[in-house]
Amino acid sequence: MKLLLKFNLVMVALFAIAIAATAAVSRDLLQRNAREEIYDNAKLLIESALAVRDYTSRNIAPLLETQIKYEFRPEMVSALFNPWP
Repeated sequence: MKLLLKFNLVMVALFAIAIAATAAVSRDLLQRNAREEIYDNAKLLIESALAVRDYTSRNIAPLLETQIKYEFRPEMVSALFNPWP
């Protein structure tokens, strides 16, 4: 076997190992970033819902106390609040 052929086989093997290592590292990095992004989005959504609930109970509920004795007011339920119609 010629020296050039041996050199090419070694280089191909090294290239394959490098590609496999890069793929494994990239996969782990992408999964970690996706988890962090999902966590941040969920945290933002929860904080928004809590802020709406807090606003409703502090500012809206006292204004509607007399009305809710006679009829249901959807404004009292913070989950019915939709800021994006």
